[in-house]
Amino acid sequence: MFMSPRRRPKRRSGLPAPFCLAAGLLFFSFQPFAQSSAASEPTGQNIFGLNGSFDNPDTIPDNVVKALISSKQASQTREWMRAKHDPDARHFFIAKKIHLATSSEDDFVVLGTIPGADCLQFWVVLGSVPRPRVVLFGSGNTIELLPGDRGKLSDLRIDWWAGNGYGWADEYRFNGSRYVRLRGLDTYWEVKKATANSQSSWVLRESHPSRSAATQ
Repeated sequence: MFMSPRRRPKRRSGLPAPFCLAAGLLFFSFQPFAQSSAASEPTGQNIFGLNGSFDNPDTIPDNVVKALISSKQASQTREWMRAKHDPDARHFFIAKKIHLATSSEDDFVVLGTIPGADCLQFWVVLGSVPRPRVVLFGSGNTIELLPGDRGKLSDLRIDWWAGNGYGWADEYRFNGSRYVRLRGLDTYWEVKKATANSQSSWVLRESHPSRSAATQ
C-alpha cells in the first residue's frame, strides 16, 4: 500500500535532499564532458538524468548559450563564472538536442554543471531562430518528455526521489509562452537488482495524485 513520505521537499532550485546530493556527486564525478563538434540529429531518448543520458553531449549554439546564461535561474552560474574568471558559459552547461514538437527546429534539454548543486538542474530551451528562450527550469533526478498530440509541444515531467524510494513528480504543459505545472504526483520507487545483462536501476512502482498543495 502506498504511503506518502513524512516530509515533502520544496520544489525549487537546489533541493535539500541527501540522495540528490549523492547522486549529483556521482554524476559530476565523470566531468569534464566532451561536446560533440559534429552536427547531430536530436536524440530519440525521452528520459534524461542519472543514466548516462548526457554522454556525448551536443554543441550548444551561441544564441542558446546566451538564453541560458541570461535567465534568472542561472544566477549561481554567473557568480561561479565571475569567481573563476571564466567568461565561457559553455563550460557550465551540457545539452542534448530534442524535438518538443514535430517541427524541424532543434530544441535542447540542458544540464547545469556547476559544482555544489544538491540536485540535477535542468533547463529546457526552445530553439526558435533567431531567439531561443528558456521555457522550463527545474531540479530533480530525471526529466522526461511525455507522449503528446502531434503538432503540440510535448508535456514534460520532472521526478525526484530519496534514498528510501519516496518522492514526487511534477508534470508540465506548454501554455504558448512557457511550461506551467499541470499536476503533482506522490511516487514510490524501488531498486531493480542487477542481472547478468543489466545494472541495478530505480524503477517506479506506484504513483498517486499529490495530496500536497503546489509549492512553486
